[in-house]
Amino acid sequence: MTILFSNSVVRRYTPPTCTLEIVAKVSPLSRWMGQSALKELHFELCFDDPRQPEDKQVTIHGDHTELEILHEAVNNYVQEFLVQRQAHPIPLPQITPNSEASSTSAQQL
Repeated sequence: MTILFSNSVVRRYTPPTCTLEIVAKVSPLSRWMGQSALKELHFELCFDDPRQPEDKQVTIHGDHTELEILHEAVNNYVQEFLVQRQAHPIPLPQITPNSEASSTSAQQL
């Protein structure tokens, strides 16, 4: 359960298999900066895939620094995954026109 104060900011992202919640306080510096400045940032990432039993669901907690580390790790993983996909693409089946279908089409024209 998250305790919120009037100067708190909460962001919740809920794709199908996980939930990321980020909570932070708005810094008084925001008034002078013209944009939101946050402090005391904390996150909770729950891998809550409904297809998995509860004992297999994992929750990660952390602060701003740990969220940055998590961001970097996920970004590197995705980039590596995409590079491997380009190096070894999944072959798609070749669609070749059926000779019978081609002759039928030609006769219809």
